[in-house]
Amino acid sequence: MKRAACSGMLALLAASGASAQVSFFIGANASGADGPFVAALSAPATTFTFEAYSNFQEIDRLSPAIDLSLVGPGGEVRSATARVFFSGAFNAPGRVSGGALLGSTNTASGQFRLDFDTPVEGIGGWLYDDGSGIRNHARLTVIDALGNSFTSDIVDGNPSPAHGIDGFVGAVSCQGIVAAVFESYDSNPLAWTSSHELDNVRVGRNVAAALPHTSRPCPGSSLTLTATAPGATTFQWRHNGVELLGENGATLTIASVSGGNEGVYDCVVDAGLGACGGNATAPARVIVCRADLTCDAAVDDADFVVFAGAYNILVCDDPGMPTDCPADLNADAVVDDADFVLFAGAYNTLLCP
Repeated sequence: MKRAACSGMLALLAASGASAQVSFFIGANASGADGPFVAALSAPATTFTFEAYSNFQEIDRLSPAIDLSLVGPGGEVRSATARVFFSGAFNAPGRVSGGALLGSTNTASGQFRLDFDTPVEGIGGWLYDDGSGIRNHARLTVIDALGNSFTSDIVDGNPSPAHGIDGFVGAVSCQGIVAAVFESYDSNPLAWTSSHELDNVRVGRNVAAALPHTSRPCPGSSLTLTATAPGATTFQWRHNGVELLGENGATLTIASVSGGNEGVYDCVVDAGLGACGGNATAPARVIVCRADLTCDAAVDDADFVVFAGAYNILVCDDPGMPTDCPADLNADAVVDDADFVLFAGAYNTLLCP
């Protein structure tokens, strides 16, 4: 990762003990304020300037691999209210440059959310308020491949009746970023009475990754993880940091998932291909919904029927027990009261985590 250009910059690190994982970069509204962010990337970023879009054109994807959605008081919305705003009135960096993403024209939308099919090394963009005279504040939240969330410091707006937010905010993570949320709100947090514009979005390169980055297989189902590392010639899969013997291909297949397969997977590949130049892919998290005995992503009455049948049989070695004894939630070779306690907890939750 490039470091030389970082002196003198305002590089704000995420809180909660995660400073080594995500670095935030905040710059004032001035030409080159995004330079430290660009310098921190290991490869040139792709820039989305939006000049190709028409005035108020609906959009729900920045590219085939990047989803766009808006979040406001009514929840998440898609292209019905995600629009592109075009103006030639401003052309300085950080202001409207040709076209910019603008929140809904009829519903306050405080967040722009980008979701990446493959984790990226960094994400950043220029923020500019809607000119309403309301003091706005802004921040960037990113989510890594393991589902951890990190939020930047707040970029405060101008309290005068002028434009409230002008500047750049970005984040770099060698763990890989799978989602980014650019948020603007008024003096009362989450009071989204006015919107903001997002322009010149810079997206870092796709990092080598184990995909899907999150999966929720049910017991007994099969699962395949794929190491996406173009050009790699050697592979070594790991589960919770421990090498898996003989798993040296680009894919890892678990024929019949059980509770023991839950955890974090990554793949060590040829040096230089991993995240930020390392030799390991961004990780993938496998969450096994052990009580989902019918494999429908919920623990409901149908699963209770299956569990009750296994409970009555009791012993996993009994010929009448379903293959792999999926109702044995604590893996002690019997389906008994201890398993019922675990099942009841999942049943009360209903949806798999």
